[in-house]
Amino acid sequence: MTKKKHLQTEVVDLSDIVKILLKNKISIIIVSLIFSFIGGYYAAKPNSEFKAEILINEPPIGIFINYSYAATKGFEHSNPTDLSTEILHQNFLNNFNKNINSLDKLESFYNQNNNIDSFKNFLEKQNISVKNYFRYRFYRQTIGDNKSSIDKYSLFYDSSLDGAKFLNNYIRYIYKDTVMNFKGTLKNSILNTLKLYKLNYEIASKLNLEDPVKDGINQKAFNTGLYSHGTKVLSLRINFFEKMINELENDNFNYNPILDKALTSVDSSKNIIKYSIYGLIGGGMISFLFVLIRTFSK
Repeated sequence: MTKKKHLQTEVVDLSDIVKILLKNKISIIIVSLIFSFIGGYYAAKPNSEFKAEILINEPPIGIFINYSYAATKGFEHSNPTDLSTEILHQNFLNNFNKNINSLDKLESFYNQNNNIDSFKNFLEKQNISVKNYFRYRFYRQTIGDNKSSIDKYSLFYDSSLDGAKFLNNYIRYIYKDTVMNFKGTLKNSILNTLKLYKLNYEIASKLNLEDPVKDGINQKAFNTGLYSHGTKVLSLRINFFEKMINELENDNFNYNPILDKALTSVDSSKNIIKYSIYGLIGGGMISFLFVLIRTFSK
């Protein structure tokens, strides 16, 4: 008997709710339509944020072969793989990506760029530093596996900046900067080798040693020093390294660092119909709950 009464009570409560909703249907419909209009208006507003993506091209390993050979020729007593072609290639690529991700490098590019005055004025008016603007707007993503991978960089920006052009020019700027620093490091390595050979050349000259030491006993006495190669061999290698330095200074490591240009900007625009429906549903739920709370709180 008690169970039956409980069921009847629930039926009565449900019917009361339906009556309340019907009584306030006009208010619920109006609120729902207002929220739907707000959602549609929000979606229809011009999007202030855009996205540009660029794919990075790895340098061909062949451009490092000559310098790997030159740099390792002077280190007979060390591990030549430390300056192998593969290591030089990987070091360059690591430095390239590290420089791209550097906010300091990005700020330097921004400061020397005279074609982004409107963007500079925007940051100045908003009192935003370059680093803070790009800190969470610039991302790196590696596509593929370790054996075959491509680095993709994404830039999020607003209408005050031509992001695609900015990104393309930034990658080229970083490439030139990386090449310059890499050449400086490589040149120092070869200069150290050259210095070592010149020192041993002086020693061989004082010993009147023109030809390489071939006798096993004398070779041991010389303790396998580079000067035991004799002045003839040492002078050839000195000329070789001097020529290599001149070639390095004129080498721009020419290759295109951009695999796919950031030609178009992707506008992450919003679907007007979808946001209108979201607003309609949300407005209906909010008005429905408000009516119930107001009625049963009396």
